[in-house]
Amino acid sequence: MSNETTTRACPECDCAEFRVRSGNSLHGKQCETKYQCRNPECEHEFDEAVRRPVKNSGSVITAKQMLERLGVDPDEAMVGGDD
Repeated sequence: MSNETTTRACPECDCAEFRVRSGNSLHGKQCETKYQCRNPECEHEFDEAVRRPVKNSGSVITAKQMLERLGVDPDEAMVGGDD
């Protein structure tokens, strides 16, 4: 993963949100693993997270990306309202 930004994730479902346990307990319950996945469909318990590239949530895009999705060449797009 050369120049990509990476994050740690659950080895079971690839979710990047997980609980880090302090000591040997989580919410007062005894446990033997270091992490627990926060994905309610997974909740996998594990000792080592995997590394993976950060995923784009898809909710925020640049103006250039929007123009490209609309089939408009960003270099030819009109800037401002002058006719």
